Amino acid sequence: MNKIRQFLRGHFEGRGTKQLSQITGVARKTVKSYLKRFKETTLTHQEVELLSDEALSELILGPPAPQQQSKRQEILSALLPKISKELRRKGMTQQLLWEDYIAKHPQGYRPSQFKAYLSEYLKRRNLTMHFEHKAGDKVFIDYAGNPLYINDPETGEHIPVQVFVGVLGCSQYTYLEATLTQKKEDFTESCRRMLEYYGGVPRAIVPDNLKSAVQKGSRFSPILNETYESFAEHHGTAILPTRPRQPREKSLVEGAVKLVYQRVYIHLQNKVYFSLEGLNEALKPLLASYNERALRGEESRREQFDQLERESLQALPALPYQLMQVKISTVMKNTHMVLHSTLVGIYLISIIIFSIVALGRHSSGPASGNCGGSLQLGVES
Repeated sequence: MNKIRQFLRGHFEGRGTKQLSQITGVARKTVKSYLKRFKETTLTHQEVELLSDEALSELILGPPAPQQQSKRQEILSALLPKISKELRRKGMTQQLLWEDYIAKHPQGYRPSQFKAYLSEYLKRRNLTMHFEHKAGDKVFIDYAGNPLYINDPETGEHIPVQVFVGVLGCSQYTYLEATLTQKKEDFTESCRRMLEYYGGVPRAIVPDNLKSAVQKGSRFSPILNETYESFAEHHGTAILPTRPRQPREKSLVEGAVKLVYQRVYIHLQNKVYFSLEGLNEALKPLLASYNERALRGEESRREQFDQLERESLQALPALPYQLMQVKISTVMKNTHMVLHSTLVGIYLISIIIFSIVALGRHSSGPASGNCGGSLQLGVES
C-alpha cells in the first residue's frame, strides 16, 4: 500500500503523528509535513479513497521532476520488460543477463549500473511481490471456500462439491476440478490429475495444513500424511506445507481462487448438473478460457507456461500412482477377518503369511513362525 495513503487512513481513524510514524516507518517530522500539505487541499476521506496512488503522491509531494534519458538508458529501458521475464527462468542470473546485454550493446552500462536499473524496474513493477517464483519450482494448491453443487436426479437434493485449485508459481498456469470431498482419496487423485494436466512435475507441491496432506502441522517440521508422502516419493517431488495461520505463504493460489469465483463460477450460475462428471466437463472450457486470458496486457498464462515453465518441469513417472489403503485387521475366533466389509478366510491369510515367512527365510536365514493376531495389508483402491 502507498505510504501516504496508509498514514492518511490512520489520520482519519484518529491516530496521532507518533503512532503513524511507528506504523509506517516514516519520520514523525515528515508525517507532520505531509499532513500539513494534505490539510491545505481540503479533500475529504471519500475523495482521497477515489484517487490512485500516483495521483495521491503527486497531490502531496508535487509533480515529479522531468528526467532526461540518455541514449543508452533509452535502449536499456526498452529491454527491461524482456530481461525481467528472462530472469524468471531457472538458473538465470543478473550477471548472465548483463553478459548477453553487453555483447549486443558494447557501449552499454557496466554490471553495477545495469543491475541497479534492473532492480529499480522490478521494484516499480512489482510493488507488492514478496516471492520470486522460478520456472518449474513450485505448484500451490488449495480448495475454494465456496462449493459448487450438483443435483441428485432422483431426489432433487443439492449436493455440495469441493473445488480443487492448483497454480504454478512462475506462469500462474491454473488447474481446477470438482470432487465430492476433501478426503485423502479425492485429494490425492486431484493432485495426480493436476500433474497429468501440466504434463510434468514441479520440484515441490505447497499445500496448506489440511488433514488429507498433513497429519500434524508445525511451523518447522510438519508430519505428512503417509499416503501423500508416498505420492510425493512416487513423483520425485517434495511436499512443503505452509506454516499454520500464514495465508500469505500461499497467496498465489488464494488470489487464483478469487479469480476463479469471478471468471468461472459466474458462468455456472442458474445451471443444473446431475453428476460430478457433467460438472467437470463444463469446467474444462471455462478453465481453458481462463488460462488463455492475457495477464495485465502481456502474455496469457498458457503462453507463459509454454515459453517458461513447460520444459522446466520434471518428467512424469512411467507408471501412474496407484492409491493404496492400509488396514490393520484382527483374526476373529471363527478364523475370519473383516476387510472392506468382506470376510476373508484364514486359509487365504495363511497362504500370505506362509509366503512372507518363506521369503524371509530364503533372504535372511531362519525366521520366526510365531505370527500375532493382527495383520497389516496394503489394498489397492
